[in-house]
Amino acid sequence: MKKAIVIFNPRAGQGKSFSPFLLKLIGVRHRNFDQRKPGEGYVDIIRESLREGGVEAEIKFTQASGHATQIAYESVQAGHDLIIAVGGDGTINEVINGMVGFNATLGVIPLGTVNIFALQLNLPMDIRQACKVIASGRTCLVDLGKGRDRYFACFAGVGFDAYVIKTADSRLKKFLGALAYVFVAIVQVFRYRFQKIMVRVDDQDKDWSGHFVLISNGKYYAGDRILASKADYTDGLLDICLFKQKNLLSLYAYLLGLFKNEPDKYLKMEYFQCKKISVLREGHHAVHVDAEYLCETPVDFEIAPQALKVAV
Repeated sequence: MKKAIVIFNPRAGQGKSFSPFLLKLIGVRHRNFDQRKPGEGYVDIIRESLREGGVEAEIKFTQASGHATQIAYESVQAGHDLIIAVGGDGTINEVINGMVGFNATLGVIPLGTVNIFALQLNLPMDIRQACKVIASGRTCLVDLGKGRDRYFACFAGVGFDAYVIKTADSRLKKFLGALAYVFVAIVQVFRYRFQKIMVRVDDQDKDWSGHFVLISNGKYYAGDRILASKADYTDGLLDICLFKQKNLLSLYAYLLGLFKNEPDKYLKMEYFQCKKISVLREGHHAVHVDAEYLCETPVDFEIAPQALKVAV
């Protein structure tokens, strides 16, 4: 890799700090740089660590939502073959949507709160170690999901979790980070109308119904909690979890399955592996990709096999 650029989200990881116990409870792994003030020295550490590995990189800061996509696209157009995303899963999502279709490598320095993509690929949470991985030159090809014209690396959701993401106030997210979604979910679960969601898998004749749908590219969902237990980033398939029930007892089972990392034992759901899933025109359900609100149904999702080269 000859030309590198770092796309740095200066807002990543700037939510309120919480105890390691509370973060572990919601599936967020403690990072050994959590005690540093947000942004303090990060740029210097990244530049120095990459340089030690023989990588000279230009650093650009994002200024607004969608800016990372623009920077990534302009960079690959200009011939950069290593695009390094510094931030959380939202930043990574924006970056990949600017570089899909080009022969460039994605490097990841996890600086978000949850960092599910990094967990899926077992990438280091430490900045210096992450830079060593990027500088090593080792890569692999991974699948991406696609909903409408938006690619996603981790998962998409239809129904309650997308509604929570859409509803969560930006100021609350800035203050609480990932806990903002937990807070909003607790409030909204008593108000939300779990209406029927109809889906069709791989153009089969039979339609399936449920009240919440997760379309997963990897096995993790809430931090390091396993939901799609058979998911693999390299198998050319999407994993579909279709939740059948909507009462509070089923919600308890859902949470229990997540916290015990035994979703197949506790969750009443249909589980599919497929290349395509269509969420049909039955109600107006919120849709998200990688925890970013996308649209309302109907919507089609499909797998994009080996669409992204990643430093590992």
